[in-house]
Amino acid sequence: MQLEKKHSGRRIGRLAITVASMAVASLPGRAGTRDIQPIEQAQSSAVRQFDIPPQPLSSALTQFGQQSGWQVSVSGTLVQGRTSPGVSGSMTVDEAVNRLFQGTGLTPTLTGNTVTVNAGGASVAPGTLQLDPVNVQGNVAPSQAQIGNLPPSFAGGGVARGGRVGALGNRDYMETPFSMTTYTQEYIQDNQARTINEAVADDPSIRTLYAQGSYSDGLNIRGFYLGAQDMAFNGLYGVGPQNSINLLGIERIEIFRGPSALLSGMAPSGAIGGTINLVPKRATDAPITRATALYSSDSQFGGQIDFGRRAGPDNVLGVRLNVGYSGGYTPVDGQSDSLLGVTLGIDYRGDRTRVDADFVYQNRNVIGAQGGTAVAAGLPVPPAPNGRLNHYQS
Repeated sequence: MQLEKKHSGRRIGRLAITVASMAVASLPGRAGTRDIQPIEQAQSSAVRQFDIPPQPLSSALTQFGQQSGWQVSVSGTLVQGRTSPGVSGSMTVDEAVNRLFQGTGLTPTLTGNTVTVNAGGASVAPGTLQLDPVNVQGNVAPSQAQIGNLPPSFAGGGVARGGRVGALGNRDYMETPFSMTTYTQEYIQDNQARTINEAVADDPSIRTLYAQGSYSDGLNIRGFYLGAQDMAFNGLYGVGPQNSINLLGIERIEIFRGPSALLSGMAPSGAIGGTINLVPKRATDAPITRATALYSSDSQFGGQIDFGRRAGPDNVLGVRLNVGYSGGYTPVDGQSDSLLGVTLGIDYRGDRTRVDADFVYQNRNVIGAQGGTAVAAGLPVPPAPNGRLNHYQS
């Protein structure tokens, strides 16, 4: 990751590359050739919780496999047009399978940890070649995986149902004994936020310390200071910008309130009120090509390009490129602000390994920047001045 910032004649540079990998455990395979009858009986008699509503039999079998951990071997033609009454409650796999196939005219057979489906009473025509069942099973990432496994969005799309909880990985907010909010890309777009300050301005537990034209994204979470250097990028501290954070290539903003050193490690500057993790964008299975024009007062113009593609067998390789620029005079007297950003996210998601890398360049130049203004102790707070006035040097 390359980050470069320039303001008031000073330049700050940093180079880092973040690479994360994880092993994805495969789901149970078929049983071996040894005698496994006791194991079969134990597997089929174990009580599990099922919640499969009435629906087409093909989709009901998919849910059965997900909830039971069993494989299902069936011909797509055989189940086409058939409906399952569903199954709900705590019961054994045997009971669940029998209820699932009631009224379908099909006969399930349980072998090992596999359910094989045959047509009840159907005969095979002479000369027909019968092939052994073919078991097809998807290899999905565990729910806590951090690469290519974003928690689903909540109703409305502005926030997600969970986020990264440090070393525990992605967790649903109902399974996390901490206060956490995850703002989505939809929320960032709806608020037209360019920086982290603009994105969290409506959060009741966060207070921005400086004006947007101050080139510093300092925040207070629950009354404690959180600077940009204490915000994590893709779970890592110390690789993000030191002052202002551009949201050009950011998919989500995960806000974790309260002490989190046990889960995420100690922030570089020791922030204790909470942390913020920035989730970079990744290529989706559907191609992405977006172009956006930008304008803000008084004469800020610019644009953004968002491009994403996946390639290879099963879309194993993904590339997400974002380029954006905006510049011109702001509503504050004597102040101009230019921001150039380029982000490139590359990820590989194989059967057992997932790897991602990010390359980011950012250059922001603020002329006539405004720092913070404080009132000395014991002095009354004066009326707020006109927001266009700039009492700092140009």
